[in-house]
Amino acid sequence: ESEDGIAKAGMDYHEVKGELVFLPQEDMKEIEVPIIDDTTWEEDEEFYVHLTSIVTVKGQVSGLGRASKARIVIIDDDCPGILSFEKDVIEVQETSKAQTIQVLVQRKGGSSGSVSCKFQTEAASATQGADYVHTEGTLTFEEGVTSQEIAVTITSKGRIYGKEEFRLILSEAQNGLSFDPERDGGPDQSIATIVILPDEVAKSRLDRVASLLRINRDRAALGALNWKEQLWNAVLVNGGDEEEKPGVYDWVMHVISVFWKVTFALIPPPDYCGGWACFFCSLMMIGLVTALVADLAGLLGCVVGMGDAITAITLVALGTSLPDTFASKAAAQQDPYADASIGNITGSNSVNVFLGLGLPWSIGAIYWAAVGQTDAWRAKYANEARIDFSSLEGGGGKFIVVGGDLGFSVGLFTGLAVLCILTLIARRIKYGGELGGPQ
Repeated sequence: ESEDGIAKAGMDYHEVKGELVFLPQEDMKEIEVPIIDDTTWEEDEEFYVHLTSIVTVKGQVSGLGRASKARIVIIDDDCPGILSFEKDVIEVQETSKAQTIQVLVQRKGGSSGSVSCKFQTEAASATQGADYVHTEGTLTFEEGVTSQEIAVTITSKGRIYGKEEFRLILSEAQNGLSFDPERDGGPDQSIATIVILPDEVAKSRLDRVASLLRINRDRAALGALNWKEQLWNAVLVNGGDEEEKPGVYDWVMHVISVFWKVTFALIPPPDYCGGWACFFCSLMMIGLVTALVADLAGLLGCVVGMGDAITAITLVALGTSLPDTFASKAAAQQDPYADASIGNITGSNSVNVFLGLGLPWSIGAIYWAAVGQTDAWRAKYANEARIDFSSLEGGGGKFIVVGGDLGFSVGLFTGLAVLCILTLIARRIKYGGELGGPQ
């Protein structure tokens, strides 16, 4: 008769009960106990079989020996498997946004029964909350399942250089499950190290910015050196040329022009801001000098009794255009085709007309259109007989430019320009000469 131990009849084995009959000359009988096989992993279990109630036949004497009770152990042959991570080290590239990665856990060497284990993250150089989101829970493998994934969230915090890491740990295996003793963590745990690498896109962008900053810093250093050099050249006679000893004339001209040389040497060199700082500062200096020359010429004309028109085409023209003339002459001698010379003349006159006249006239027109016809405006032009005030009634203020001797000035300029062009043509026809070159 069978007797339950840890193993239970109907679940682990079939109950047996009956009689054993030994015939004459028989000294051994077998008792068959069917074992119930399942796919669920269990610890080794046991039950018992007893021999009782001996009956003798025809007066024969018999009895039970000391081994009348058998202990039967059921050894489970269902292997739940061995757990391990697919990789012991997992590298993750940081992105501009938080990302969730799936860490693969593999079940090898068997897949019988439902098994489970605990998992959790653990900080290392990476900080929980700042670098990753802490996660923990229970990982369950059902019957026949050989892999599962654990979701881990990596936060984005703009890593540029260096790397940080944390660990994902499997522990507390249940239902006969075990861990790979050859992997990180040994037989009691399984450990995967997650390494967070810096964002390559952000790193590349920062490297480009740093490269530009280095270039700009180098340009600024070169610009500072050039600026210092041009200031010294303005202060020293002949620019500090040691090969040629300055004479009396050089000293006299240096004393006369040192103020202007130092003033214009304050203009930053073209190494700054792509040359725009030099451009706008040069325009500002030209405007100041032009205004100063015009005022001085007007004062001189007033003292000697010279009209504004004559002053404009003589004193002012000499003060503003004569430097351009010498610059164009030097450019024509250095260039075989005098392209720079023509460009200098054209550019100079364009700036004088469009910037020197166009800008203040535009400001005046906008101002009077906004203010309107005031008493001061009427008083200014009250003596101008050529202005028909009746046609301006009901309208806004107007910026009025009195032509005066403008026709005479334009005619004189046009005549001289035509004469210059005819001279160049006659020079080409008679001597074969071209504009440009040292001769």
